[in-house]
Amino acid sequence: MLCVDIPSSPILKDCSGGRTLTGNGNELVSCARSSEVGKKMTVITILPKKVSLKAKRQVLSTSGCEHTSRYMIAKSMASHLQLPKGFNTFGTESVIVPSLKNMHDPQLAMAHKVKVINEFRVAPPPGSLPSTIYQPLTFFDLRFLILTHRQTMTGLSFYSYPQSLHHLTQITIPSLISSLSHNLKFFYPFVSSLILPASPQKPYILFAEGNSVSFTVAHYSDNDFDELISYQTKPVHVLRMFAPNLPPPHVSPDGSHVESLLAIQVTLFPNKGICVGIGFRHVVADGTAFNNFIQSWSSICRSNGTVEIDKFPMPTFNKDAIRDPYELEAKLLQKWHDYYSSFQECEIDNIYADKVRSTFVLKHRQIRKLKKYFTNNGLVNLSSYVVTCSFIWVWLLKSLEESRFDADNKVCRLSIPADCRNQLGLPTTYFGNCVAASFAVAKRSELVEQNGFLVASRAIGNCIKEFKSDGALRGVQKLVTEVEEQLLLGPSDLLFVIMGSPKFDHLKTDFGWGSPNKLDVLHPDSIIAVNLNNYCKDEEGGIEFGLELTKAEMDAFTKHYYHELANSLL
Repeated sequence: MLCVDIPSSPILKDCSGGRTLTGNGNELVSCARSSEVGKKMTVITILPKKVSLKAKRQVLSTSGCEHTSRYMIAKSMASHLQLPKGFNTFGTESVIVPSLKNMHDPQLAMAHKVKVINEFRVAPPPGSLPSTIYQPLTFFDLRFLILTHRQTMTGLSFYSYPQSLHHLTQITIPSLISSLSHNLKFFYPFVSSLILPASPQKPYILFAEGNSVSFTVAHYSDNDFDELISYQTKPVHVLRMFAPNLPPPHVSPDGSHVESLLAIQVTLFPNKGICVGIGFRHVVADGTAFNNFIQSWSSICRSNGTVEIDKFPMPTFNKDAIRDPYELEAKLLQKWHDYYSSFQECEIDNIYADKVRSTFVLKHRQIRKLKKYFTNNGLVNLSSYVVTCSFIWVWLLKSLEESRFDADNKVCRLSIPADCRNQLGLPTTYFGNCVAASFAVAKRSELVEQNGFLVASRAIGNCIKEFKSDGALRGVQKLVTEVEEQLLLGPSDLLFVIMGSPKFDHLKTDFGWGSPNKLDVLHPDSIIAVNLNNYCKDEEGGIEFGLELTKAEMDAFTKHYYHELANSLL
């Protein structure tokens, strides 16, 4: 057993005035609080100086041995360790902190297999952009600033790409970085900063020369890649190991808070594959804008630096084209200042505590049979989107634990995104947020009855029809009310949100290694989000969807999904 003195640190809040920590080969420092879950920390192996190099290497490949201690501490504290006489450090490595309260969970052993091997800062090519570019926030942007502040939208794309570690680090990573740099000169808001000045000033996005994006390269040291790309249920905290962390916000000299908007983590699975993890703040871009960014980046990488403008037109940034006759911006700005004055950071560990994630597929032939069910009940010409959302909504309500509801006649709402670009006369290349929400509303008691699918489809169809007939600007009048209601949601006020779209074709994002085998989208929020995507692996016209629930609720959802597809309907 070794004793190591670790000085006090604002990062490890349990340490006050220094603390002596003891451990063996399997122990992690107990004072790494649960609030540090998901952050990168440094593991330091401590060995006697007389141990041979061969023996030291053997220690690093095992969980530990006699006279060995491995400690997880903040990287900034690594140089301040007071080691016992005759010992020194060997083999520092950066890892991502798992939840300490679940350290004995065998699935969390994966956390120790993800090691950061390099960290880069990627910027647009020198001289490719003006020294500063200012971008205001529209009322669409302010909506997401309020509803998703400090929350990261994260997409994980897993690719089967059996290459050696040398090939991945020396060829693949440089290609990704070079193409990302070129892409950022077109999509510069992602390499910009969100500036949050004090009230009553308005937040804005600012690009400044020298800005860069965090690009982390990690190495995964086990052989369960096939399990990760499967459609089996997985703990969300396992997937979080492959998600990037945005740099923490800082305060500028004038007192404004400055936040990054994009971060990337590429995890390498030697001789197996690669995972491209992208995290971004919703305030900078909606799904359409992000999809344009990722398709452009992958195209540049795939074509060795060639920009295929005919396939992926450059983004446009004319925010003045979004008219605001109802003064929504002023109203939402006031909501923002009221919200931010009492904002409290939530703990990552609380968000992901017992969540699991699963992906389900409705193939084209199955959707056709589902439509036949509606046709036989007098509902004709329903789109695949409406049919899919109807079944998901009902399956979810039947699967959630009763404790989630305070009354069986509770009114349930399903939020459906509505892209307003076309109705506002904006091109599909417009970069920013241009999405409103329409809400399907129905009582839970009606949705879980035998004809619940029909109730759901009518509610969804009506809300889409109403939004289209009202027009985009009239529809967005409800944005302020929507924001107010979402901020007041209680534990039993369930909001179901449809995100993504089958039109995005994320599964066709090819960096030069083919299409991804698996896509996972993580939603750090209290809402129940369902992410839709086009399914095109063996046939066109299918839809896949992913969601996060507790383990018990996911088991119930899976049972309803397979039972009703196999028996009741098909």
